[in-house]
Amino acid sequence: MDSILLFVGSVIGAGIFIAPSFVALHLETLSGVLLACDGAGGVVDPREPRVGARADAARQALVGNGADFGALLAEAGWRCDLRPLRYLSHFVTPKTSPIRFTARFFLCRLPPGQAPRLYTEETSEGFWIHPGDGYRRFLAHEMAMAEPAEYGLAYIAQFRSVSELWAACDDNREKFTGVVDRIEFQFWKDFDWKAERWNR
Repeated sequence: MDSILLFVGSVIGAGIFIAPSFVALHLETLSGVLLACDGAGGVVDPREPRVGARADAARQALVGNGADFGALLAEAGWRCDLRPLRYLSHFVTPKTSPIRFTARFFLCRLPPGQAPRLYTEETSEGFWIHPGDGYRRFLAHEMAMAEPAEYGLAYIAQFRSVSELWAACDDNREKFTGVVDRIEFQFWKDFDWKAERWNR
């Protein structure tokens, strides 16, 4: 499969509203990928030396100093550019969880000239793996993963290319949800999700 970035998206705690710009903020701080445009809608290109230096400085200010993302964008004359994102899924923690949250997940093609980087402020490990290989390793109990990653890899692994996946997600509609198994009904207790096949 061609290169693609799977972004595990914005998390919203109970009673807290997160603006769409949080998605771009999270992507920048975790991977160094910048989704921004200028006032005229032109894509900001970090390959330009001054732009790249400013983007790196902004990321350091965000992570190290807790700077305001909106203020940093405004200072540079940039805006969040969410056009590259495609909506994928929505997950909600079970009622038994001590911490409740709802999280939305998105797919994003890497902008031209950008490559994700591993930052360890909020992560302990990072590596690239084909979705099918990751899902097979999960089923073989060789790799642990939370439900969003499990479902996401299973869904994405169906596609033969990024172009095929993109065409399926271009409608920006939710493809699967992590709330169905929260229904308190006896049927779900013995239902084997992993034995069922995905339908696109």
